[in-house]
Amino acid sequence: FINKTLKNSYVTLKNLTDEKAGIVDVYIESDTKLDSDILKILKAYSIDLPILQKSGNTKAKLLLSFPYDEKKSLSTNGEFLVENSEISISNFDFRSKNAKVRLENDMVFIENASFLLDKMIDATANISIDTKTLKSVGEVNINRLLIKESSNEILDLSNFSTPITMDFSKNVDIDLQNLDTKIRYEDRLFIVIEDLSKIYRHSKLLNDYSISKGNIVLEII
Repeated sequence: FINKTLKNSYVTLKNLTDEKAGIVDVYIESDTKLDSDILKILKAYSIDLPILQKSGNTKAKLLLSFPYDEKKSLSTNGEFLVENSEISISNFDFRSKNAKVRLENDMVFIENASFLLDKMIDATANISIDTKTLKSVGEVNINRLLIKESSNEILDLSNFSTPITMDFSKNVDIDLQNLDTKIRYEDRLFIVIEDLSKIYRHSKLLNDYSISKGNIVLEII
């Protein structure tokens, strides 16, 4: 960590004379972002973390345990407490008031994370990401989801919970299962609602035209 403020950080050698049981622990505690410097350090040890924090405050704790035995794998445990930040997951940018990010070897757990996207989405999520496959599962509580064009209110949803799956391996694919809705992010945002009956009572536009069945694809520039 270059040009970072480190505190309570240390290196510990355990079982120095025992090749099979020997371990080198590198513990780092710092008030630093989950930025490119940290990601480069993790990548050097084959840990591809898909999360980049572009701004905001973070309290970071990271423990890297290196076994003497080359046949054994590196163990990684970290905790990052994020506040008032702009975060990018595979180039999909959003804001978060607060979130707890835990790293356990190949798994990332994002807990009680606020998720804000423009004036469209305000949600709280608990998800896990497999860093090897870049696929994710979890649960999201939608405080508010508002999609409108001028005065046409397409969807206004509040206090709704749903399981969520995500795939960051190529583009960004998000599946809100209880809404039968898929969100895809490339250079712009696509929202595919497979079953309009799932959102009919939350859509003034659909009610105005009595459209209760079918599907819709929204392209948001």
